[in-house]
Amino acid sequence: MRIHRAGYSILLFGFIILCLVNWLPQMFAQRSGLRKAICCLSVGLYGVLVCFFRVPAYIHHSAGNSVVNAPAHGKVIAIEQVFESEFLKRDCVRISIYLSLFNMHLSTAPAAGQIVACEHKPGKHVLAFDPQASRWNECQSIVIQLEDRSQILIRLIAGTIARRICCYVRQGQAVQQGQEIGFIRFGSRVDMYVPAHWTVLVRVGQSVQLATTPIAMRPE
Repeated sequence: MRIHRAGYSILLFGFIILCLVNWLPQMFAQRSGLRKAICCLSVGLYGVLVCFFRVPAYIHHSAGNSVVNAPAHGKVIAIEQVFESEFLKRDCVRISIYLSLFNMHLSTAPAAGQIVACEHKPGKHVLAFDPQASRWNECQSIVIQLEDRSQILIRLIAGTIARRICCYVRQGQAVQQGQEIGFIRFGSRVDMYVPAHWTVLVRVGQSVQLATTPIAMRPE
């Protein structure tokens, strides 16, 4: 396991703040129970931050040319037939993955291909598991064109707490399966749109592993 670079400044700032929070009771509070409670709470809070920014030392897992892997680590909360009118302009299956505070928030390319669209859109910050979050919330949309010229859309969606989406790819760039494409700071959601005739390999309520769990398969 390692800490992702998106968390370096937050973890450093958080460590300084928590040290100050624990130093003040040592100076002014007389009750040792209060000091111990603050210390335990601080350690727990910092542990959550470390957990949030963790990534495995090795995340790439090739599933073959016909299978796309999960672009995020979390739980599948919806699988829906939709018409994607903004980028793909066709009938698709939308697979929505909810990322809690305890999930890794790194996103990776579900398949190898070329980035043909990469666009950030400002918006609201409603709860990420709300069905309308993909429509209203701030998001980063990334379209990958595969070798057979089929396209998939990955949409990184900010939640109520998340206030920043880091994008690590650009239009025209080639990506490999499992390559980092983005990071969402704090609770959020990732939607993936695949062509409607593809076979979905996951179900609602299933937990998926970043860059490892096969999530959909295209026809041979």
